[in-house]
Amino acid sequence: MAANSPMDMSDITGAPGVRHRFGPGDLPISVRRKGNGPTVLLVGGTHGDEYEGQIVVAEMVRRLDGLDLHGTLICLPRHNPGACMAGRRTDPEDADQDINRVYGTGSATGRAKVISDFVSGAILPHVDWVIDLHSGGVSHEFVVSGNIQAVIGSDEDLAMRPYLQAFGAPFSLVFDGSDHSMPHAGTLEHHAKGFGARAISSELGGGGRVSAASITAARDGVMRLLGAIGLLEGSPPPPPPGPLLEMSGERHTVTCGIAGAIEPVAQLGDAVALGQTVARLHPDDLSAPVDLTAQCTGVFACIAAKGRSDAYVEGSDVIGYVCETITEGWPTR
Repeated sequence: MAANSPMDMSDITGAPGVRHRFGPGDLPISVRRKGNGPTVLLVGGTHGDEYEGQIVVAEMVRRLDGLDLHGTLICLPRHNPGACMAGRRTDPEDADQDINRVYGTGSATGRAKVISDFVSGAILPHVDWVIDLHSGGVSHEFVVSGNIQAVIGSDEDLAMRPYLQAFGAPFSLVFDGSDHSMPHAGTLEHHAKGFGARAISSELGGGGRVSAASITAARDGVMRLLGAIGLLEGSPPPPPPGPLLEMSGERHTVTCGIAGAIEPVAQLGDAVALGQTVARLHPDDLSAPVDLTAQCTGVFACIAAKGRSDAYVEGSDVIGYVCETITEGWPTR
């Protein structure tokens, strides 16, 4: 990025144009203001081992001059710079704090604190939308999906579903907030909603790598979403919507309390029934394999990427997730 200098408020609220700046904690920021319209914060690199967002937001930075915008686009290609440079979920030089668990909690220290305080104080009060691109990182692989945090069936959930359709990923997820089991508190997405912004995220695969499908979904999804929000002219129409899935409590989690190697049985995206084997655990003590089964009927939406369970260390490992399908109020292909 050229012409980098420290960020100030005029870069967000001032004259039209393109600006490339740095916030505290070596946070790279690019802003394009043109005309009247919504202000959107586009974020990648919240976790450093999730690469689609880093790639797509950096591409967007290089394209800012040529975009037909009506409003303001703020780009953070490396929300957690230390984690991104290390290729890890968290910054090893910042006490491995998860920046996506500290927003609004008062628990952050070091670089996570200065970045989250800056985003909270200087950026979020001015934005209408937050798009925070995630994948499963090195620990998990998800079906390629857009997602929101909401209580299923609430006004917020129903209002956000057209934007999930606009994002146009093969799957869409609602992380249900009704029983507080999902990690909403401390996330940028949840915190932004406290400022009156709308927020949408993704799980674009994972396994610590980028696939052709995941990067295409991220690129195309961002462009379609910016069009649906009203910031960008000329965005393409979305494909017909894929399944809408619910992820909430224990019934969606496949766990294992034994250490050993994990053999996938179901494929990601498969429809599975209650009690169906989705993976098999081959214990370290060479005893008979243990079938790991779905706790509900739904879609096999996520599997552990590391290939083994370390339950003897961690107590109980999450092997994957089976998510129930939401049909009410959602079109089908």
